[in-house]
Amino acid sequence: MHAKVKMGGTLLKAGGAEHALGRAITGAMRDATNTLKLALRAEAQAVGLGSRVANTWRSKIYPEKANSISPTGFIWSKAPKIVQFFDSGNAVVPINGHRYLAVPTDAARRITGKKGARLTVAAVQAKLGRPIIVIPGKAGHLLGLFDQSLNIKGVRKRGTKKRDLVLLYTFVPMVAGQKRIEVQAHVNQVAATIPAAIDKRIGQ
Repeated sequence: MHAKVKMGGTLLKAGGAEHALGRAITGAMRDATNTLKLALRAEAQAVGLGSRVANTWRSKIYPEKANSISPTGFIWSKAPKIVQFFDSGNAVVPINGHRYLAVPTDAARRITGKKGARLTVAAVQAKLGRPIIVIPGKAGHLLGLFDQSLNIKGVRKRGTKKRDLVLLYTFVPMVAGQKRIEVQAHVNQVAATIPAAIDKRIGQ
């Protein structure tokens, strides 16, 4: 689980010496990256994950020691699976009258070619051309599987004798009122403050 905030080199058009501009942009990006990290730590605490998980959020800015007109702030968690479970990017789906959080695997992302966290079950099923197989898992979880031994019509492919199941989703039961982490919302909010922060630094 990670987030990235990046500035483009087009800001050169803002005018002023390139060195001063790079210092202003890099300083603003460094502040924004740290603000985002602290906001995600605070929200992890708010949803009940505790300080240990909250403090797994880390941040870096590239380049690390030099100024740049196009720096990148990178924020990641050292407990990605826990954070991913609470991330609002994962879809909530109804199954047999209950609400489940659909957590996609890398296999689901490979099927659609999408790398983001928001990967709906409907999108994957549309790509496959048929519904995924849902079976019971452990601790009340359900598993969403795809049988690669079947063709798009659901008939076993010639030459295959056994089922070839691939895990696409883990469906985790949702508790009523359970809070979730708004990772992308925080990224958008912090990114929106960067231009004004750059202007302020240039004016100093």
